[in-house]
Amino acid sequence: MKETYISKVLEFIPDPAFFIDSQIKIRDFNKGFQKEFGDGLGQDYISFLYKSKSSTAETKQVIQSRLGNFFHLDLFPYRNYDKISGQLGILKDVSELKRLRGYVQYLEGLNKGLNRINREQQRLIEKLGHQALTDGLTGLYNYRHFWDRVDVELKRANRYAEPLSCLMIDIDNFKFINDSFDHQVGDLILKKISRILKSPLRATDILARYGGDEFSILLPNTDYEGTQVISKKIIDRVRGFEFETKGPSSAIVTISLGVSSYPLDQIFDSSQLVEYADAALYEAKARGKDRICFFHEMKSPPIH
Repeated sequence: MKETYISKVLEFIPDPAFFIDSQIKIRDFNKGFQKEFGDGLGQDYISFLYKSKSSTAETKQVIQSRLGNFFHLDLFPYRNYDKISGQLGILKDVSELKRLRGYVQYLEGLNKGLNRINREQQRLIEKLGHQALTDGLTGLYNYRHFWDRVDVELKRANRYAEPLSCLMIDIDNFKFINDSFDHQVGDLILKKISRILKSPLRATDILARYGGDEFSILLPNTDYEGTQVISKKIIDRVRGFEFETKGPSSAIVTISLGVSSYPLDQIFDSSQLVEYADAALYEAKARGKDRICFFHEMKSPPIH
């Protein structure tokens, strides 16, 4: 290539550089350009650099050289004393910047992935924690969590001088129901009883499946007068509910209910609160079932 004035100008430029005429043809270039891109003399610079046949191609995108480096192109108008006019193209190496951007994008993607994993782990932990506290069939709190709450609620009641009541509930003749129908019907009844028991309760009340066909309820800040209202609602709703089976007949279901209350029953620890309610439950069973018995009235006729 014949050395010209523009050739000398190009060689003073440390970056890969080239000169294009008014027809956007490459007319000259420096050694840096040739090293990175090869000999493009006489070619449309867009199709040569961007590998595009369209002269309207977007020229602001990053260009990759044949050596694998990345460049950004800037074009500057040029006219020398020989009245040769065109544009100087200077290619700035942005390989490191592109790598850094790629690394940043990688880190952002990694961070998003880790956050997603953390959220999934948190959901799994919460799910496992919920499963550890609840009964698989009814979704109510289980025996273990109920006893944890008894301790907490009794300490709170003692600290703030508030009443705390406990209800122990048992489905009457549940073995006969299972034998007469099947265990699927029994499970269905347990689920429906759970919903009935929950319906009159407050958000602060604690309902648990104590075991088998037995349930327990803690009523914070509730004395015997308050438990009478709630207990009667529960027992009446169970009596009035029709438990359908697969056969032509319906299952007749009733419950027995025992109640104890702090501090009226002179309760000193959590085990007494539950034991007294359980004793009242067995008294209700002994007196004919389908009724409520209060521990402090066990020598009197139970309410039904």
